[in-house]
Amino acid sequence: MFALRDAVRNAILNNPDDYSDAILGKKREIYMSWICQENSWGGAIELEILAKNFGLTICSLDISTLRQDMFNPGQDRFVIIAYSGIHYDAVALSKTEFDSGRPEDDQTIFEGDMKGMEVLEALGELGKKLKNKHYYTDTAKFSIRCNACGTPLTGEKEATKHAMATGHTDFGEY
Repeated sequence: MFALRDAVRNAILNNPDDYSDAILGKKREIYMSWICQENSWGGAIELEILAKNFGLTICSLDISTLRQDMFNPGQDRFVIIAYSGIHYDAVALSKTEFDSGRPEDDQTIFEGDMKGMEVLEALGELGKKLKNKHYYTDTAKFSIRCNACGTPLTGEKEATKHAMATGHTDFGEY
């Protein structure tokens, strides 16, 4: 996992024009240090860097909106991830009708051929099913609790405000 963080940090370090303070939303040095921490979560910037690093396209499905974003489009191979509002999960195609429970039996890298295009077409249906099962978190409205003091909060904004006022950074959904 840290190899991926290092790849992101190195891409930012070596491409100051592409990854300026304005693009990163904070000073580059601070961002590079932050992304290397185990508890930091990446997003579009990291997906673009990793897609280029591995020479493939990353297709991201936002479950709450059903929006699909392509990072490093036009490559011969692609992977799919589903964004739940909190984190990204790999999308895998089981080789059999019944999931074996063994990750090595799943396909996670797809070719840009006819079969791959069928997988991308099916992604919209998968997104609808996941959305109907509420497999996402609305970060503006979800209920969380500060694990340090027990204060109940609603949404990411209240959590951020609480963290700024108290210094508490450990939150859990309830």
